[in-house]
Amino acid sequence: MEGFPVVFDRCPCCGSDERLVEKAKAQIKSRIPDKHKSSLGMQTLLVPPSLALLQTPLLTTALDICAKCGVMYCVAANVEMVMISPILNKGGRSGSL
Repeated sequence: MEGFPVVFDRCPCCGSDERLVEKAKAQIKSRIPDKHKSSLGMQTLLVPPSLALLQTPLLTTALDICAKCGVMYCVAANVEMVMISPILNKGGRSGSL
């Protein structure tokens, strides 16, 4: 998608580039598998769930905490198309009651 990914290199409040989650992950890197990508973040569907098709746009944001002033801020954002599954009710039919 045009304009993505977006990366924010520095804290918007104090300008520091030191991040707490990033530091903690670096300290324990030897104890976690390389393929494991844990992070602080959010995922948001860009369309209402009732209008979502099998493939829909998803906004993913990675958050971190400034090691200097403590503010939580977005360090990266991306939009990608993801596959979703229809929600089934107890009767086995898709849709709402």
